[in-house]
Order: sequence, then structure tokens, then C-alpha cells
Amino acid sequence: INKEWVQVDKRPCVTIPLKAERALLTPKAIKILKGGRGSAKSETVAAIIAARIKDDGIKVGCYREFQNSISDSVHSIIVKHINQKHFSGFTPLESKIDHENGGRARYRGLSRNPDGLKSSDGFNFGWGEEAQTMSAKSIELLEPTFREEGSEIWYTLNPGSSADPISQEHLKPYEKELLRDGFYEDEVILIIEMNYRDNPWFPDSLDIKRRKNKEMWSAAKYAHVWEGAYSDEIANSIIRVEWFDAAIDAHTKLGFKPN
Repeated sequence: INKEWVQVDKRPCVTIPLKAERALLTPKAIKILKGGRGSAKSETVAAIIAARIKDDGIKVGCYREFQNSISDSVHSIIVKHINQKHFSGFTPLESKIDHENGGRARYRGLSRNPDGLKSSDGFNFGWGEEAQTMSAKSIELLEPTFREEGSEIWYTLNPGSSADPISQEHLKPYEKELLRDGFYEDEVILIIEMNYRDNPWFPDSLDIKRRKNKEMWSAAKYAHVWEGAYSDEIANSIIRVEWFDAAIDAHTKLGFKPN
């Protein structure tokens, strides 16, 4: 109401995981939802975008590093939320979203022509999906594009390598706080760790697969896919991640003086 969140008794038409509430209510220039499979990160952002196009007329740029066609974009997931919630005022189109209030969503791949981001001028909401694949140049050009007062860019990702540009730029500096609190926040950025256990709609069928993966995979692969850990394990490595983990506090467990 008047751009302020007010608690009311009306039944909501959009539901999101409680863990993502901070991202919805806290104004920040950069917001990151990071975590593993089944966490509802992308579903959450798509639902918020659909509602805010309808309510606030936001102009959304949706980006991936690699996008060869509209089927590679997040178009279908946003449209799904519009249709499921029977939102009115939208013009159904195959490759873009328009609302009668002027709100819209457009899509772009960054790898082939990152300088084309200049055409995104005037957009006030950005969504970078699969942000772990984004190049340093794409990130460098993307973020200044959203310079209007109150503009936000959201990234969703399951981290790849700790050496990836998005990890180096936005995750590694705050690793200690993320491990301790599950989120990090300052005057510019908000990062929230979301995993399958934070998703109240996590399906039983996917949980069966998760438990099977935990039995069959290495600890490092499972932690990456399902817990959103970095994927830094080298295939066929001589010393495995589990062995390093087993050595933590070995002096207390085995009763010798550390040297």
C-alpha cells in the first residue's frame, strides 16, 4: 500500500518460502538467492516478478549467460505463475510479457553480445538466472544498467567453482557470515542461502531422489547439488574432500597435540 508492506487479513495470491521473506521486504540494489536443488529459488523470483508486474508495473530484464532461444529463458516459469494465479491485464505473447499498466519482461543472453545490455536502459528490475555461469564482463556490464532509484537486480544460482566471477565478486567475501547465519546483508547487497529444507513444497518424489544421491554420490558432489556448496572437487583426486573433513579437530578426537 503506497509502496509500503502492510500486514492484512486477506488471503495471499502469491506464496513464497519464509526464508525468502527478507529478500521481498528489504530494499537492496543486489539480492542473491543461492543454494542447491529443490530450494524453490527460481519459482520464488518468478512469482514475485509476476505479482510486481501486475501490481507495480515494473520493467524486468531477465538474463542468462547462454540463451539461444526463448525456451532457454525464464519466460515459461513467469507465465506459469501468471496463469496459475489468474492474473489479469497481461497480454499473452510467445516471447515477451506485457501488462496494460506498462509493466513488462524481456529476455537476453549475455555471452554473445554483453554490450547489448545498453538496450536495457529504463528497466528497474533484473533477474540473472544460473548466475554461476556468468562471465566477469557480463556482471560488470549488467549491474550498472539498473541505476534508477529503487532498482534491484536479483541473482539465483547454485554456486559452481569458488573461482567463478559471481563467487569472487559476491559470495567469497561474505563466506564466514553465510556459513554462520545463512544470510549476509549490508547497505548494498543481501545474500540468502536457500536449500531443499527451506522449501515447504519440496515434493516427496524429489526427496527420494535426494536420499538416493546421498547414498551413491561422493560427499562433495552431494553437497554441491543439494546443499549449494562450491563444486571444487577434482575428478579422480588422490585426496578426497571427505578425508579433509575427517581431519577437522583430529587432535581432540585422537588426543594428540597439534603441530
